[in-house]
Order: sequence, then structure tokens, then C-alpha cells
Amino acid sequence: GNERHRTMELSMKQKMHKKNDDLKSLDDVPDEPVIATTHVDDSRLARCSILWCTAGAAGLLALSGLAALAGSEFAPILMAVVGLGLCIVFSCIGAPFQVVFVPTNSVCVMEQFGRYTRLLPAGVHFLSTFEKAKVVSWTYHTAGTTSKKRKLTSISLAEQMYDFPAFKMLTRDGVNVTVDPVMYYRISNASKAVYNVVDLTASMEQIVETSLRAILSKMSFAEAEGGGFEKHISEDVVRHLSSVMKQWGITITRLQIQSFMPPQDILAMRHARLLAAQKRDISLKDAQNAVECARLAAERMTLEKKAEAEARAVAINIQASAEAKRLAVVSKANAEAVSNLVKALAADGGAPAEPRSVLSFLSQERYLNHLPKILGDQSRDRKLVVLPYDASQINPTLQTSTMANMLSSVKVE
Repeated sequence: GNERHRTMELSMKQKMHKKNDDLKSLDDVPDEPVIATTHVDDSRLARCSILWCTAGAAGLLALSGLAALAGSEFAPILMAVVGLGLCIVFSCIGAPFQVVFVPTNSVCVMEQFGRYTRLLPAGVHFLSTFEKAKVVSWTYHTAGTTSKKRKLTSISLAEQMYDFPAFKMLTRDGVNVTVDPVMYYRISNASKAVYNVVDLTASMEQIVETSLRAILSKMSFAEAEGGGFEKHISEDVVRHLSSVMKQWGITITRLQIQSFMPPQDILAMRHARLLAAQKRDISLKDAQNAVECARLAAERMTLEKKAEAEARAVAINIQASAEAKRLAVVSKANAEAVSNLVKALAADGGAPAEPRSVLSFLSQERYLNHLPKILGDQSRDRKLVVLPYDASQINPTLQTSTMANMLSSVKVE
């Protein structure tokens, strides 16, 4: 029993050493193995073709000799047995029985008896019977949290996008947020991507989620929403993921956050705050509009009053100018009347009259003519008599005529 146990331990150690050697051999594979494998495939194909032709010719010669020695009865049986044996031998030494087509900018991982052999570049390749392409099974998320495995025989070396599912995470202050990241990457070493990790896409998803969760747990919600989360992603997370995924043959181009959603209660609070801010802005605008309307109304009233004052001043100026012109015309007419009266008196042969006495006579006449207007309508019950203040200064002729008119207009009861 002890001997059997030691034998099992020894075999396990040998297997572990063999696995480590295989991993070391994978680490030695360059990131771009396409150029190194092209010449190997061409030389292998040429060597296999030469072996096939030589072996075929030798087989035909052997079959012909055996048929001649054995006679006509056993010739078909011998030919069938020898042909089957030749097929088995040719398959073992690497005769090309398979054709593989590799797409552009892709590689195909090849194995023989379960052991990694080489990478096939883009193009047409002829393979031996015991060499086959490695079938890779990776997990992909199709919609939401639904995932399914895809089996790949060729691995693309172009830049790819992996849209991760939305992750629910907690900030330092206990706010539950939903983060939806997306990563752009490129497979630089297909052999490492196949053999150094079991499921590449699932492993990438786990390590990205863990890294984002570790960063977000050290930040408050305000810091994360203010741009600190994306800054840490572009600096720390990408650097950490690049160092880890380099062992898997992955080169990260960039990692971005498509959406950063807070919980519904915070969204409701923000919505209410936004509505309150909008109402406050509307009220402020209404108040500003009211103040502006009042100011414009006051300015309008001021302008109207100013316009009225200017119009009144213009009217007064026009009236004063008209009155001045009227007085000038009246003065001129009075002067002409006095002059004409003086000339008329002198023409009648009377004593020459002075213009001053003539002007005094005309003024007294105008004064006495306005006395009835002062008395007003005497048809009413009025017992008012108006006499001149100083009748001695009035011309005697005017005194007699004026007094007669005034007494005739007075109604005595």
C-alpha cells in the first residue's frame, strides 16, 4: 500500500512538472506568432507531399511484385491488405488529410493528442489526421443578465468590445448604484488566452466587477457622481487590469462607463428638487417681469407728462406770440386811428389837438363801453348800479352819453 501511494505521488509530481513546462512554453510564445508559423506550414506541406508521392510509388511497386509472386487468386486480397497498411502508416507520419480555413486577422490554436502544437495564421492549411483545432468555449452575455456559451475554432485578433451586464454596487456612504461598463480590448496572444485562463470572457467580467467594486467602495456618492469614479477608472483600474490580463494575452484599449444610475429614491428627490428649482425660476421671472412692467409704466407716465408739459409750453408760447402779435396790431391800429383823428380835426378848421389828448379820449370811450358788460344782464332781479371811480376825469361829452345809457338800462321797481 505504501509503495502504491509513493508511486501515485511520484506520478502526480511528474504531471505537475509537465504542466508547468507546458505553461512556460506558452509564456515563451510571442504576442504575434503569425510570421513564425507561415514558413513552418509551407515546409511541412512540401515534406508531406514528397513522402506521399514516394510512399505511393513504393506501395504500387510492392503490390505489383506481390501480385506477380502470389498468382492471380490472392492478388486482390494482398493488394487490399497492403493498401490499408500503407494508409495507416501514412496517416501516422503526417500525410495531409484535413483542410482548415482561418479567417483574416484571426488565428487557430492547434493541438495534437491534447497537447498545444502551434498557431495557424489566416489562410488555407492542410493538416494531418491527429492534429486538430482547439475548440474554445467562452461565455457571452446576450441581453440583460442572460448568458450563453459560444464555441470558437478561430480567435480574432482585432479590437473587440465587451458590453458587461449592469452591476449593482455600494458606495462608501451606503448608496446602492447601478454601473454599466463597457471595455475595448484586443487579444495579443491567443495561446495564453486559451490555456492560461479557463473562460476568458467570464474571468474578465469577474475581475472588472471586482475592481470597480473596490474603487467605488472607497468613494462617496457625491465624489463618484462628480467625476471621481471615471477618473479612477481611467488611471487605476485600467492599469491594474492591464497588468493582470497581460498574463491572459489581453491588451486593454479603454474602459468606459455607459451609465451611472442612483437608486429610485434619489432620482425622485432630484426630480422634486428640479421641479422646485423650475418653479422658483418661474416665480423669479414673473417678479422680474412685474418689476419691469412697473418700471416701463412709470417711464411711460413720465414721458407722457413730459410730453404734455412740452406741448403746454409750446401752446403757451404760441398763445403768447399770438397775443403779442395781436397787441402789436391793436397798437398799430390805435396809432393809425389817433393819427387819422388828429388829421380830421385839423382838416375841419378846429383847434389842433394833441395826440395824447386824442388817445386819452379813445381810452375813456373804451372804458365806458365795457361798463355794461360788468353790469351783466339786468333782466334778472338785480339792483346794482356801477359808477366810475373818478368821473371827473372823463370827457364831459362821454359823461352825458354814458350816464344816459346806464340809467336807461337800470330797472326801477
